[in-house]
Amino acid sequence: MLDEVHRHCKMWRVELNQKKTKVVVFGKRGVGGVSLRCGDMAIDEAAEYIYLGLIFEKRGWKKQREKMLRTARRAAAIAWGMVVQVGGMTTKGKSNIYNALVRPHLEYGAEILATEHGLGWEEGEELQRWVGKRILGSGKHLANEAVQGELGWMSLRGRRVMLRLSFWGKVLNMEKQRWVRRVYEASRAKHVGGAKAIGRA
Repeated sequence: MLDEVHRHCKMWRVELNQKKTKVVVFGKRGVGGVSLRCGDMAIDEAAEYIYLGLIFEKRGWKKQREKMLRTARRAAAIAWGMVVQVGGMTTKGKSNIYNALVRPHLEYGAEILATEHGLGWEEGEELQRWVGKRILGSGKHLANEAVQGELGWMSLRGRRVMLRLSFWGKVLNMEKQRWVRRVYEASRAKHVGGAKAIGRA
């Protein structure tokens, strides 16, 4: 893949920014021991890397989840200030503001982001339920299921599953020469092949 990148850059006279070109080896402890080159340029290994606003860490998504929670809470405070300032807003109107201004912060990168509990993220769920109870004007003891039912909201976990399935469908419909599709097929062949081998053993 790096040879292909080098060939493309050479053909179009593009120069890579070495400071922004890093490699992260997921799951491995420590940094070092990985030596990659793109043409004559050495690519350094890093413990984390920020790409399109997502913080990719070697051993999880802790920093990214904390960042998402901070921005979502800040957006929720701003959104509630708008609701108070306007006054007399309907429940549906308040729900629409949440869906437009707050929820996107909790779902950014959901297609690939996971936690140590799989797709579950209790802190995010708690924030959504807290916003829902404020919208309904209910007490904190109202059942969580009642909040979601009254507002017609799915849990964040349910929406993550839906977003992942949607993205998976897009990948499968991509042309086979697209890099996203090629990486998916290579990863699938590796893991499915390994599972079959284990099953035969």
